[in-house]
Amino acid sequence: MGCVSWKITGPCMCGLTPCVTVEYWQPQWLVETVKQPGTVSLDILSPILTAALTAFGVPPMGGGGAANASGAPGTNLHYSEAHVWAFPQLLGGPCTSCAPSATGFGLHYASEVDPVWRTAVATPSPINLVLQLGVWAPLYPRGGKVIHSSPPVASGVEAARALDIAHQPIGTSPNMEAHPVIQPSPATSICMQLASPQPRPCFPAGTPPVVWESGAVSPKGTYVWIFWAKKTCCVHPATATCGITLIGGQGQNFCPFQQLPTTLPSAP
Repeated sequence: MGCVSWKITGPCMCGLTPCVTVEYWQPQWLVETVKQPGTVSLDILSPILTAALTAFGVPPMGGGGAANASGAPGTNLHYSEAHVWAFPQLLGGPCTSCAPSATGFGLHYASEVDPVWRTAVATPSPINLVLQLGVWAPLYPRGGKVIHSSPPVASGVEAARALDIAHQPIGTSPNMEAHPVIQPSPATSICMQLASPQPRPCFPAGTPPVVWESGAVSPKGTYVWIFWAKKTCCVHPATATCGITLIGGQGQNFCPFQQLPTTLPSAP
């Protein structure tokens, strides 16, 4: 919970009343990558995923994904299915009038219903050199196949691509591929946190693996990521700290404290 990183950034006015501007982060999406189609990391999510796959006419179970392919030309080739869930706001915060959300997990994207996730190919373009997930991999092609020596990094790439798809089903030109989504996400984020199998602090997508990857390999190939969103609002000082900000610490969020872009940028 140190990722919350609450702080007051200055004064503001609520009409004629002096107030303060607060900034903090809250968990906005849970993204899981799994090797076996139709499976989930949390049992509570299984009925929701099964219902969505059934609605799309996709069998809920199928063959497993490729954990690691060896030999040319597929050395270090990883593949997983990805699911993007809305993270329930059970605690609330200053920017939501200190009230929790009544909604539960909502499914934004399930790669099992997306043929492009398995066949994505990027169109050569200079924009692909800009849309990089830091030092991990290109954002495009937005699919489940990743070539990398690290399974956790491969999962991080898949998770970031899946969230980008949920927010922007039609890709950026010239990669105008169309992905079916369950429910479009109104935003995206570059601030991610490995939640399972080993929790890590928050960091921007593309952070060098040496900083966070050690000891984070999942024996089952299943990974869970939390993507955080920054909240900024002008509130009365009496409500400047409530909900999630009461338990959020400092020093565990290495994401830039700035407005999040709508597309994932390259590393500086």
